[in-house]
Amino acid sequence: MRKLVLVAITVLISAQLGMAQRGGGKGGDKGPPPPPPPAGLECFDNLGTPEYPRAALQAKVDGSVWETIEVGPQGAMGKVDTQVVSAYADGAKLLTPPVDSVIKSAKLKADCAGKTVLVVVRYQLHGDPIANPQVTNRREPPNIIWIESQPATGAGAGATKAAPKQ
Repeated sequence: MRKLVLVAITVLISAQLGMAQRGGGKGGDKGPPPPPPPAGLECFDNLGTPEYPRAALQAKVDGSVWETIEVGPQGAMGKVDTQVVSAYADGAKLLTPPVDSVIKSAKLKADCAGKTVLVVVRYQLHGDPIANPQVTNRREPPNIIWIESQPATGAGAGATKAAPKQ
């Protein structure tokens, strides 16, 4: 029994000594601070709105396109990394081109030089798919652009035919 108590005490002392040497416990080195969050829409002088591709609407494809942009000197467009989140196999192929086009034609502000900018374009379908939906968009700072299909409504929409008279 004495041996067991002696072994337990030795293990506890060794563990505390090891934590003190590694800087663990209270007052230890916490490492480098986390990087700042990426900048967003505020870094653009002009950023157009991507279209909802007709092929994606017809195939009922939605998802999100994440563009991470490294801003070079004087606001020059640096490396662009694209990731797509979609439940559909064709999501990346259908949703990425309009976003890439808008990002590449945008002008970045010079005071964002050296920053990483994140833009998320969220394509979302609403209601039953119809031939010619009204597409709306809205911006949600700091970095989200919503592209939403809304079902066409009313007589002026032109997407529905009048019911035949009986």
